[in-house]
Amino acid sequence: MNVVLWLALGAGLLLFVLFAIGLGMTLWAYRAATHPSHGVFDAPRLGDGLPREPVSLTSRDGTRLSAWFIPGTRRQAVLLLHGYTACKDDMLSHAAFLHEAGYSLFLLDLRACGESAGSVVTLGGHERDDVRAALTYLQSRKDIDADGLGVLGLSLGAALALLAACDSPAVRAVVAESAFRSVRSAIRQNFRRFTHLPSFPWAELTMRLAEWRQHVSVHLVAPELEVGRLGRCAVLLIHAADDRVISIRDSQAIFARAGGPKAFWRIPSAPHALAYNCLREEYAARVVAFFDRWLTDGGRTGA
Repeated sequence: MNVVLWLALGAGLLLFVLFAIGLGMTLWAYRAATHPSHGVFDAPRLGDGLPREPVSLTSRDGTRLSAWFIPGTRRQAVLLLHGYTACKDDMLSHAAFLHEAGYSLFLLDLRACGESAGSVVTLGGHERDDVRAALTYLQSRKDIDADGLGVLGLSLGAALALLAACDSPAVRAVVAESAFRSVRSAIRQNFRRFTHLPSFPWAELTMRLAEWRQHVSVHLVAPELEVGRLGRCAVLLIHAADDRVISIRDSQAIFARAGGPKAFWRIPSAPHALAYNCLREEYAARVVAFFDRWLTDGGRTGA
């Protein structure tokens, strides 16, 4: 009896230790996800010389946001949204070719990124409000066509770009590169890579912890579930077939559900959210042509 009792106690202690280790890794994963290191988004920098007007915004919860407005020769404007671990500086190369095409541009630092305030990245939970604040600012400018805005986003920024179009009828064209179908999908795909733990059950626990701590719902950051109501907004999805961070299947799922005009550019090979670095001339030509078509009066009226 004593031997059985000791074996049971030993097994119970082992299970407790394993659970404690897993829980500790979940807490670590939560902190790593919401407090990422920045400056590692290896994007080309070709637009450092562009004229920039500093802009300060306030998100719905009072978080101060930093941005740049770059005036163009057209009244059409494009909002540029960076990816996870990045900042507005990493969108300068995209800004360069769009500015050359005449577009006015707005580059936003999402909360806890770049020069914006905040200490926690919520993977789109509160960043959706940051993007709404940026759109409101653009619509307030007299030198911008308030009813014909474009948005270009990478990775997390791509998901937010799609959600922005769902939130605002003023968004008429979206370019979304390496978008995830949902936060849940993004976390499950990358949890093992960052923590070396199996996604089940620790990824789900991490998401629940984030929801509780940040008062957000992961269900509110799921472009796949919302793009069916895009209406007249045109969408260009870009994704590399060998993306090792977010599977191309995520963009394919978004494309299948998207309403309104849509196009899909499947790139054979490129690092996550860095297609422009691999195919600069073709990328710039395709994106400019897309915005030229859908942000003009003809494209917006369906002509």
